Amino acid sequence: VATLNHSIALVYIEQGSHTKAMDILRDVLDLQKECLGCSTGNSTDTNAHPDVATTLWSIGCIYEKRGKLDKSLRLFVKSLRLRRAVFGKTHVLIGLTLDKIGSCHVKNGDTKEALARYTDALKIYRANKIGEDHHRVKDLVKNIKNAMLTRRTDAPVGMKKRRGSSNSSWSAIDQQYLHHQPHQSNLIETF
Repeated sequence: VATLNHSIALVYIEQGSHTKAMDILRDVLDLQKECLGCSTGNSTDTNAHPDVATTLWSIGCIYEKRGKLDKSLRLFVKSLRLRRAVFGKTHVLIGLTLDKIGSCHVKNGDTKEALARYTDALKIYRANKIGEDHHRVKDLVKNIKNAMLTRRTDAPVGMKKRRGSSNSSWSAIDQQYLHHQPHQSNLIETF
């Protein structure tokens, strides 16, 4: 029942009916806690369940769409904690969650934290042999570059890169975040 209701909530999210989706997802989360007897990512996650992590993720997405970034970030972090407890530190879903957390940090103006999360996500994608031409990796690299440009714009006057000037420190930063690794295997089409 919880899985079906979660799917219905996702349809409402796609339609922009966030209030209906939120009501359903809160009921789903209550049902999951009751039936699965599991954690919701608040403390030690000995009873972590991936479905709860997904529900928290979905609720976080609604808050993000509503512009409530602090709430969405808290839920994404809880989802990350549960997913790590279930899947370990290098599962693709961990990378996806870190990518989403990075996006929230960018929207909150914290590009330093965003770059750290984006970099962690990129390492996980590469560890899972997801190729540089995969849409998730391409989007993530684009997000990293945009966050770096934002940081450059916000940098102290002496650190700003001027058009046409060469600044090797920025090249070093580019390499730090985007160190290219050769394509290691076949492309994973979806996740």
